Amino acid sequence: MRHLRKSDDLLMNTLQRTFKCCGLNGFADYGISYPASCCDAPTNGSCGMTQVIGRPSCLRAVDSFWDTNANIIKYAGLGVTAVELVAFIFACCLANQTRNSQRRQNY
Repeated sequence: MRHLRKSDDLLMNTLQRTFKCCGLNGFADYGISYPASCCDAPTNGSCGMTQVIGRPSCLRAVDSFWDTNANIIKYAGLGVTAVELVAFIFACCLANQTRNSQRRQNY
């Protein structure tokens, strides 16, 4: 695999541990030396071929996670939007009430 920046390396290691995957397109991305994040029990900071051969690619693992949880993510976003809309309406009502109260004090 091409040399990654430190932040990219950290992201990839986190993805591999979280989704139990290896490599962006599969374990072959790494050639013959696999990082410890590709397997559950690394030896000497790396994994052997037998430990990573059954692991899916991280693209496939993230895609599968998204397909499984798309409705939850969608409805959570809609729920947050609804709460924000109600808060906006209350803020407008409060601003209107404050403006009317200040106008009435002049009479």
